[in-house]
Amino acid sequence: MAGNHLLKVISTPFSVPWRADPLDAKPSILFVCRANICRSPMAEGIARQWLKERNLHRKWVVDSAGTHAGGREKTDARAQRVCIEKGVNLKRLRSRPITEKDFEKFDMILAMDAEVLEDLRKAAPDGALEKLAMLSNEAVDEGKPGVPDPYFGSVQGFYRVYDILQGSVTRLLQAHE
Repeated sequence: MAGNHLLKVISTPFSVPWRADPLDAKPSILFVCRANICRSPMAEGIARQWLKERNLHRKWVVDSAGTHAGGREKTDARAQRVCIEKGVNLKRLRSRPITEKDFEKFDMILAMDAEVLEDLRKAAPDGALEKLAMLSNEAVDEGKPGVPDPYFGSVQGFYRVYDILQGSVTRLLQAHE
């Protein structure tokens, strides 16, 4: 991984490498869930909106992917509905699988739950493990840490996930504002 000397550890609910040199390339975050149709695109949309509201959207790279994603699927309609109600537009987002290049490109690769994190650890090339973390370590679903998957539930689960993501993404970005 190029630029290791420019990285430092951030102090948020998790510790991952972070660029310390403001002259270095744009800081970059990849949000990852399983299929890239619910949690990770919601996190991407929330992050993009937060950055846009602060006129920081051109200074960051934000994306999402899935460990088991097909390709080019629209974000789940329930996720879109909840996000639109909250002022976050996901209409242009399409699912995609995580690629080997992502492990090189992104400074932070943030899993939505422990299962996704384990899949990422198995797929990560040498030197990329330090970029991996869970977005939230809070235990909110049956004592399991991470952001629960709302896919098999009702729209209420998407509202709950939105609130979790909004808080976690905001804390993350505020730490690097």
